[in-house]
Amino acid sequence: MFVNIWIESPESANQLLVVNKDCMVQNLMDYIIEKCQLRDLLESDDTFLDLADEDGNLKYFPRYHPRHNAGQLLNNKATYIPVLITRKEDGSPKGAEPVPKSLILNQEFMSRLNAQFERKTKPAVPPPVVGKRGQPVNQTGKKGKERLGTLEERDDSSMGGSTGQGQKTNAAKKKGKR
Repeated sequence: MFVNIWIESPESANQLLVVNKDCMVQNLMDYIIEKCQLRDLLESDDTFLDLADEDGNLKYFPRYHPRHNAGQLLNNKATYIPVLITRKEDGSPKGAEPVPKSLILNQEFMSRLNAQFERKTKPAVPPPVVGKRGQPVNQTGKKGKERLGTLEERDDSSMGGSTGQGQKTNAAKKKGKR
C-alpha cells in the first residue's frame, strides 16, 4: 500500500507525495530527505528527521533499525508530516519543527505536536526521594519492614504448607470415617 507525505517543494507551497510504505526505514527517510531538499540541514549530528501523523504523534523512526520495514510502522493511506527534531549538546531532544512551514502557523497542530513530543521525552520513572544524608529514602517506611519480618518468621505449617500438623489431622479424619 501507500502513504501520503506532506512536503513543501520549491514548485509549490504544499504538496502530497505518494510513497510506497513497503520498504526499509532508511530508504523511506532518504527519499523524503531528497524530495524535501533537507540534506544540508541533516548533515550535523544534532538534527534528525522523523514523521508525525496529522494528530501530531511522532513515529520515532530513528529508534528503529535502518532495515526495519516501514510498512509495519505506518497506516495505509494515512498522511504524515516530516518533522525536524534537534538535540541539545547532552543528546536530549530540544524541539520539533514541521518541515512544511505553513504548519508552524497552525496552533492546534503545533500544540499537539509539542505535547506529544514532551510526553515522549519526559522520564517515565520519577527521581528517587533523597533523605537528609543524601541517600535514597525507603518509601515503604518502618511498618513495611516490620511486615516483612513477621512474614519471614512464620513457618510453613501456619501458611498451609505440605508438612506439619495439617497432614496428621487429615489422616486422622480419614481413619475415623472408615
